[in-house]
Amino acid sequence: MLFPDQVLEEIKGRIDLADFISRYVELRHAGANYKGLCPFHQEKTPSFMVSPAKGIFKCFGCGAGGNLFTFLRDVENITFVEAVKLLARDAGVDLSQYLTPESAQKASENELLYQVNETARLFFAEQLLAAPGAAARAYLAKRELSLDTIRQFSLGFAPNAWDTLLQHLSHKGFSEQICLAAGLLVKNDAGKIYDKFRNRVMFPIVNLSGLACGFTGRVLSDADNPKYLNSPETPVYHKGNILYGLVHARDHIKKEGSTVVVEGNVDLLTLFQGGIANIVAASGTAFTETQAITLKRFCDSVTLVFDGDNAGQNAARRGINILINAGLIVRIVTLPENQDPDSYFKRAGKRVFTELLSQGRDIADFIIDRFALTRDITIPEHKSRIVKELAPLLAGISDPILRTELIKKAASRLHIQEALIVPQQQRSRPQSADPETGAGKRTAREELLERRILELLIMNGKKNLPLVRRFLQPGDFSSGSYQELLNAILEQDGFTESLLNTLGEEMRNFTSAVYLSGESSEGPEGENEMLMLIFKMRERKLLNERAQIKKELALPGADSDALNRKFSELTAQINSLKEELEG
Repeated sequence: MLFPDQVLEEIKGRIDLADFISRYVELRHAGANYKGLCPFHQEKTPSFMVSPAKGIFKCFGCGAGGNLFTFLRDVENITFVEAVKLLARDAGVDLSQYLTPESAQKASENELLYQVNETARLFFAEQLLAAPGAAARAYLAKRELSLDTIRQFSLGFAPNAWDTLLQHLSHKGFSEQICLAAGLLVKNDAGKIYDKFRNRVMFPIVNLSGLACGFTGRVLSDADNPKYLNSPETPVYHKGNILYGLVHARDHIKKEGSTVVVEGNVDLLTLFQGGIANIVAASGTAFTETQAITLKRFCDSVTLVFDGDNAGQNAARRGINILINAGLIVRIVTLPENQDPDSYFKRAGKRVFTELLSQGRDIADFIIDRFALTRDITIPEHKSRIVKELAPLLAGISDPILRTELIKKAASRLHIQEALIVPQQQRSRPQSADPETGAGKRTAREELLERRILELLIMNGKKNLPLVRRFLQPGDFSSGSYQELLNAILEQDGFTESLLNTLGEEMRNFTSAVYLSGESSEGPEGENEMLMLIFKMRERKLLNERAQIKKELALPGADSDALNRKFSELTAQINSLKEELEG
């Protein structure tokens, strides 16, 4: 392995696993462990466990499991080496002696994309504070953004030139190919390559690990078009997966238990600077299921504060379904027409804006009030249209008390019976089954036997390992994955958490579940169980061999004398096996 075990152990010793995973998931105490919503699949009931004492995580819904390094690798879709480098940076561990030029050349495309984006982020930040950034600084001053906010969110400036960034990145050793793949450069039909972002204020898009993965560039004059220019979709940047500002807001969101969602980046910066820190921005995109699931990992409720015009309110309406389906409680704030969160906050101040947030309407009032603006809601046909829009939203609310109260409210406002909105039989939502995992499937007797032997090895290899070395070998296991795991345990003279770094996904998930279970095989009972399992496994092997001899005896021309001798030998071995093991 590129990094010695002692270096990996030093990194893990300096980073608390629960604290680190809390960057991605809101964790709550569950005995000695922590529990939260899994970041690797959609769920509404927490099945994701973290054990700081054992240094592992495990989801009992989708089966994902591992340690600090594999968590970061999988959640950010980067290589193991890049995960180690990022964690070493956080832990203050120097890896320079282990990183050779040869290893740098092996960096994956994703690693290079993160590196080139980070280099561009630093370049844009430097340009903002240098002479070319004077007009951009004036624009930001006009928006009343402080130097602290500019630095905290790493705002920058793309110079008004065709190849300034191109030259800088080339000087730093990045190929045109990787810069094009990152969307920092573009190539025209004539084959000319030039900077994508020019004469724009730059907003870096940062993921939950603090890695720059893309950019939004805004023009300095509203007369120029397009007003906003975004990085294209890349392997490390998917616009519908990231919420602007979440990396800065997540701790405030967990503390408040709720999130304020605005549309624009400047809206967010103004409110965050003004003291409303539990805030994210959708960055002008339609709200996605992935974004909703991400928010659900940190809080239970969301308040949408979009622009007061029709476009803003329509955007709020589109996001409601997705947020409710993710299990979030949704409230909506409607600003005065022609006002956005940025302008309204500056005019009204924090106290008034905070009061406005507390008065956000629930989905029943929001839908009915929208209809009431342009239609007479006492007319039966209009009531019917309201119910058709509102009923699926109300039926989708997971909290039974909240669902019942909103149905009552809607029925009261429309002067109709509750059953006409959501029939009683549709109000108890069936629990969705967790995705089936290997642990939940019916397994053959042989697999259960092999599985249990490995479980005992993981839980107490100190006593059980000598027995396995004496009586078994990896080839006795029918599953290639189990052979792989046993080989790894034998080579390392027992199971340790560091083995998770080397195992494939299937065995990593399996061992994480066993290790996290906390079941102990200490004492004579565990040793006796291992002896019994070894006996059964050896017996199975001998019985299979004897059954094969029976088949061969039935074949024409079989050497019956030799086969019968072998059959008798196997029978004797089976009869003496138990005595051998117990001895």
